[in-house]
Parts: sequence; C-alpha cells; structure tokens
Amino acid sequence: MKALAKKKNVVFLLLYCLPLLFFVYQYLVNDFSTDMLLEYKDYFVSMKNKHQVLFSFLFVLSYSVLVASSISITAVLNLLAGYLFGPVTGTLLACVGGTAGSYILFCFIRFTVKGFRWVLPDRHYFAADPGRGFFILFFMRMSPFLPASLVTAGFAVVRLKDFIFIPATFLGLFPLILVYAMIGGQLGSIDHLREIYNSDFIWLLLLLAGLSCFPLVKKEVREMMNFLKIINYIKR
Repeated sequence: MKALAKKKNVVFLLLYCLPLLFFVYQYLVNDFSTDMLLEYKDYFVSMKNKHQVLFSFLFVLSYSVLVASSISITAVLNLLAGYLFGPVTGTLLACVGGTAGSYILFCFIRFTVKGFRWVLPDRHYFAADPGRGFFILFFMRMSPFLPASLVTAGFAVVRLKDFIFIPATFLGLFPLILVYAMIGGQLGSIDHLREIYNSDFIWLLLLLAGLSCFPLVKKEVREMMNFLKIINYIKR
C-alpha cells in the first residue's frame, strides 16, 4: 500500500514537471525569454479586440497553468494584463488566474504530502486560529521577492484551510499585480522587461517587501518561523 502511494506521488511529480521541462527546453534550445512575449503585444491586442471574452478566458487559463507549474514569468503577464485590459480589469483577471493556479498547486502539494507521518507543530498554530493564517499569507503574497510557489508549498504543508487560502491569496496578490498592470498601460513604449526597473519602481517594490514583513512584529510568528527548530522536529 505504501509502495503504491509512493508510485502515485512519483507519477504526479512527473506530470507536474512536464510544463516546467518544456519551458526549460525552450529556454535552452530556442532562446526563449519573457521579452519574446512583449514582441507579440500588438498581436495580443488585435486578438483581444476580436474575441474579447474568449481571449480573457484564455489569458486567465494560461496564467493559472503557469502559476500552477511554478513557471516564473508572471511579471510580464502582469504587464500584459494592464496593457490589454487596463489596470483595474487586468489586475482582477491576473489575480483570478494567480489565485486559481496557486490553489491548484496548493491542492497538489497537500495531496502528495498527506501520507507523510511527520507532523509540523505549525499546523496547530493555524488550526487554532484561521485568522492568523489569513494574516500571514496575505502579507507574504505582497512580497515581490518571495517565490510564490514556495509560499504556496509552505501553507499546503501546514494544511491551511481552503476558505482562508483563496481570499488571502487573491487579496495579497492584488497590490503587486496592480503596480505591474499600471506600468503595463504604457507597454507600447517598452520592448524589454528590464526597462521598467527604474529607481521609482525599485523603491515601490522595496516598500511592498517591507510591508510583507509586517507579521514579523508578532512574537508568535517569529517563533513559528524558526526553521531550525522545525527541521530538528522533523528529524526526531
């Protein structure tokens, strides 16, 4: 029974890695880059104007698949969202795609680790007060520097409740995506992603990163994030 469960996990892991391997192949063999997507921005506009509803759906679907596969090109997608749909509508669509993709990855990781016998003490922390989980996840999602997939994986391992994970992810993604989408409104004059990283934008990203550390003012959060203690707990 245990061997069968392990084989299932291996199969699921391979399926999860397929999109990522495809992008790695495109990057190494065909010199794929996020700037290549910007070259098609005018084509995307024409397609959006012809098939607005269908294109919006495909944008959200593509965004969610990329997030679920941990393929980190969401920055350029956020720019395109603002360019194609406007800052507000584009941000909402990107947030929907980001939340859906994060939830798919959240469920996948939660399913693959549920057979593990070790139990993190942090699970009790979140189970006792779901509001804590919302508070921490909301601010962590605001950070432009924390890997989103790593955040999702962490909260999947501690089994945060679905009804907390989804709204906290959506609302936490909103500020950062809105910043990119507002810049994306001027994407017509931008050909390379690096062009958006001027001093003002860097300071804004640092501000969001600082806000994302707000939960650390709480002592219990700092104690919970003592990774050395968690690792020692797992090894016992």
